[in-house]
Amino acid sequence: MIKAKGLMLTRYVSSLIFLFAFLIGFSFDLILVHDLLFEIIIVAYLGFFILIAIEITLEMKYFRDHQRELISIPILVMVSIEIYLMIFNMNNLFLKVIILLTTVIGIISWNNALSINKKKKVVFGALSSLYYLIILLEQINLELSVNYFLLRFIFLNCVLLSVILILVTEYTMKRKGYLKYI
Repeated sequence: MIKAKGLMLTRYVSSLIFLFAFLIGFSFDLILVHDLLFEIIIVAYLGFFILIAIEITLEMKYFRDHQRELISIPILVMVSIEIYLMIFNMNNLFLKVIILLTTVIGIISWNNALSINKKKKVVFGALSSLYYLIILLEQINLELSVNYFLLRFIFLNCVLLSVILILVTEYTMKRKGYLKYI
């Protein structure tokens, strides 16, 4: 019988809450941008990174061996496309850059959420904090309707609560001797 079954389940559920709150918040960000081509590219970008993150997490041999290429090439392609779009369509440039940045930070953070590697756990904590601060500052700087602000704030706090729950659960597991970082 696994002693930490409930704690492990809490970690996984928290990771899923993080992902769903991130995706819902991401969809709210897309509402702010009125550029169909940007929205299509950023959704494809997000979908591709989620698939890569899942495949690397599942540790399939091919993806584990080639993860550097699988991540760096699409990043370069997508960033070059975004730069092209931003040059020729300067509307909401700041907002597009923030959405692109928070998307990358959110996916990398979610990918490291359940890692038992100490360095990846530090990356998870730092990027999650950075994600929360950037989105919070974005909400403060933009003039948003009250309803949009409240909905976005609720899902942003769901991300924060899931991060805290993951870290507290792992601390509890480590204190009881059920989890050891590599």
